[in-house]
Amino acid sequence: TDSHTGLATAEEENFFGKHSGAEPNPKRVYHPMAKVGDSEYPGWSMVASGYQAIWATENTREALFDAMMRKETYGTTGPRILVRFFGGWDFEPADALNRL
Repeated sequence: TDSHTGLATAEEENFFGKHSGAEPNPKRVYHPMAKVGDSEYPGWSMVASGYQAIWATENTREALFDAMMRKETYGTTGPRILVRFFGGWDFEPADALNRL
């Protein structure tokens, strides 16, 4: 890992995250990571960021996993993912180049 926690594990069921003040458990995200004066910063505000998308044929678990196996995925830590849909019979290849 690149978290510099000194912990030897990055396995999901034993992952301490960037801030190791609370041991792994389902309610850890609500544990205060830090308290400064009257402000409190819960663990969920310090979790990994990013957006992911999967291009799947339908919204089922099987279709999502099939799409991941085909690597039809996208992830970013930048701007939100913009999804565009094209429908109908008059689609032209140049339509894909048009900006919104």
